[in-house]
Amino acid sequence: MAYQKSTVVDSPIGSVGLDKTGSAVAVVKMDPDKAYVGVPALLQSFINQADPDAWIKIKERIDYLYTYLDQLLTQLDKETHFKKKVKSEVKTGKKLLFKPNLVNPHNIDRLTHGEGLGNPACTEWPFVAALMRWFHDKLDISYYQMTIGEAASSTSLMARIFSNSFDGGRKITTEAVIEGRSGDFYGGWGFYFARKYLAETHQSSHTDNPMNGYEESILGKYLPPGEATDKLMVYDLNRLYDVASKQRTVPVPDGVNYKEITLHKVIVGGERNNPQDMKDYPGCVLINVPRLKIHAIDLLTNAVKNIGIGLYPMEVASEDPQDRKWKYAFPYDLIPGMKTEIPHQVWFPSMDEKNDLPLRGINGEYAVTKTGGISATQADVIKATLNQDIFMIHVIDAIQAVNISHQGDGTGIKINEGLALASLNPVA
Repeated sequence: MAYQKSTVVDSPIGSVGLDKTGSAVAVVKMDPDKAYVGVPALLQSFINQADPDAWIKIKERIDYLYTYLDQLLTQLDKETHFKKKVKSEVKTGKKLLFKPNLVNPHNIDRLTHGEGLGNPACTEWPFVAALMRWFHDKLDISYYQMTIGEAASSTSLMARIFSNSFDGGRKITTEAVIEGRSGDFYGGWGFYFARKYLAETHQSSHTDNPMNGYEESILGKYLPPGEATDKLMVYDLNRLYDVASKQRTVPVPDGVNYKEITLHKVIVGGERNNPQDMKDYPGCVLINVPRLKIHAIDLLTNAVKNIGIGLYPMEVASEDPQDRKWKYAFPYDLIPGMKTEIPHQVWFPSMDEKNDLPLRGINGEYAVTKTGGISATQADVIKATLNQDIFMIHVIDAIQAVNISHQGDGTGIKINEGLALASLNPVA
């Protein structure tokens, strides 16, 4: 067999040959200031002053993102031919499930309507808007064949805080937090404005309306994907206790921390031997859209962590849902605070339900179990999902990578990198 010498290029580490082995990774570099930088201030002007010029500038930025994401995904398709696979999966009834990273979905401050504390922790909604438009325009996939889903740690907490800010107990749903608007209330992530952009940029001859599904979000009206034939739905992937048919426990091939994991059927689909369940929950093509950030435990959070931690539901009970003994979250209250019931460390502590502190044995030593740590936790849920025949695409928002803090506590520092990356392999 003839040996083909690789192309040699100059790099910061010297002259090296291009590596054409392994999984393809596509990369584009753009000007951050022409992308989503400045959108929070523009959106504030649009909301507070009804400034039409501000909205025009936002749309120009998303158009810019769309152009570069087209270059990115076109290059990935040349190497992987993923477009053909996606279209064939959608023809079977599966929906595109866009999974952003919304650790603290408080991009839009509820009082000022400017940039919220959670903004640096979240995938930017303009990035997702451009990405959804690409799949619609380039692959001819209807907006009704798309969904948004997330299991963020503080979505339920934000919904409670927002609801309590009203006299009379007006309810802001978790889905409305993701939308960023509930009637005349603004606060949350901002998907409503992604809908608005998509509605204003798709061809008038198309009958799919990306605004359909918004009313269901603010009303908290749940529809399985198979019943939402004329809507772009938002799904709270955390809340499984309220409708038993939402959840399915799936095996973990060669699992380390888990042998089985309970997930939302929007992700893994319905029971395979139940035709009606499969019609209601046909499964998905998972579009993983993380934001590149540092992480206190895992060094960085990106494609692996956004699904490796982000798919675990917080509000699914081990036994009786009314007992609130959550499988993957703690404390065992109506609104759990963190996904601390999934191992983040090798030595995993048992917690005292009475005081929320680690338990000690009679000898005073902590009650701990040795696990595979956070790496195994992430690998287990990814393997479980792939085992359900879920095709994944990973598109990374690294236009403004985040340093210092990933938690959405206002201390994260956004660093202009101008990058977007894509691969079919989350590790790559």
